[in-house]
Amino acid sequence: MKKCILSVCLALCMALTLASLPAQAAKTAFSDVSDATYYADSVAWAVSKDITHGTTATTFSPNNTCTIAQITTFLWRACGSPEAGVSENPFSDLSESHYSYQAALWAYENGITLSKITDGVIDANRFAGNGNCLRYVVALFMWILNGRPETPSHPFNDVPPNTAIAEAVSWAVEKGITKGTSATTFSPNDTCTRAQIVTFLYRANQAGVLSAAQEYTVTLNANGGKVTTSPKSDYVSPGQTVTVTVAKGTTYEALAYLVAVRDGYDFLGWYTEKEGGTEVTASTKVTKSDPHMLYAHWVPNNGAYNITLDANGGKFDFSDVMHDKSKVYSTVVYEVTQGENYPDLSNRFLVRDGYDFLGWYTEKEGGTEVTTSTKVTKSSPHTLYAHWGYDT
Repeated sequence: MKKCILSVCLALCMALTLASLPAQAAKTAFSDVSDATYYADSVAWAVSKDITHGTTATTFSPNNTCTIAQITTFLWRACGSPEAGVSENPFSDLSESHYSYQAALWAYENGITLSKITDGVIDANRFAGNGNCLRYVVALFMWILNGRPETPSHPFNDVPPNTAIAEAVSWAVEKGITKGTSATTFSPNDTCTRAQIVTFLYRANQAGVLSAAQEYTVTLNANGGKVTTSPKSDYVSPGQTVTVTVAKGTTYEALAYLVAVRDGYDFLGWYTEKEGGTEVTASTKVTKSDPHMLYAHWVPNNGAYNITLDANGGKFDFSDVMHDKSKVYSTVVYEVTQGENYPDLSNRFLVRDGYDFLGWYTEKEGGTEVTTSTKVTKSSPHTLYAHWGYDT
């Protein structure tokens, strides 16, 4: 009898303990997204990143068909909502007040609209935002955004061979973004649901291929000269390179502060090829999605050479514009021409804590001040020094 009473007491204690434990929070606030579904984590991620929201406060409608306007907007947001360089509305069927308008401009600029991927099946001036999003469309959009990389073949017999669709599907499968509907079929023309789309985006994010939001390096090749922001001690033989960080959809902003110098030559600018190519400036939109190189171009001049500006206790801090904390230097290089006046040598990146900049001088202490009214009389490289006064 005592054993029986003890067993009953233990059972009651366990029941009370379990009842007092807090219920585990659901992954989402939506009543139609069970934690047991394959897309629960994807929906939670998409909502947390403001990529999409519910169709109501308590429903996500995971089985609703996803439209072109929706996938375009979701993808744009997943890539960081980059600002498009297109200012005029290219679409006759899309209002500027529509929620997908900014995303559609970005998609148009990046070549991921239906009119651009269907080879004229959809008129070039149509967005077709109300159309259903198909499985092959998702693969194509992401593949194009990532620079159309080459990929291995796929096992699907319902995907047209030797086409962009085939390459996009192979890439999406290789990256783990999506799989076939069977071992030998992909069902490229099947419509996608909202649950499927956020799952594709979630997997793409895990695979690191939402490339428009990713940063990578661009190498500046001085092509026979020297890049001015490198310290003099690091200057090497022609072909010296410097790297800057960019992200697809932004601009090459660091080029506003990076020029190359070369004795006897004028710098023309940065170009996509060592010879020829297209000029790239600070306002040029970054359209590539992987590391690449830009080259300095030159034209011969007469009497030009390089001088060194010594911060003399201060520093040239380019870390913010170059997105690299190591880009802080004690010297930079400017080009001057004998017989002409010195150029404007003011530099907003020259700083020294607790001091005010007084000007450039011919000696580290003392010497003669050099301004834009000073004529270059020397015929060979020399150094000018920053002078400082206490910040009172």
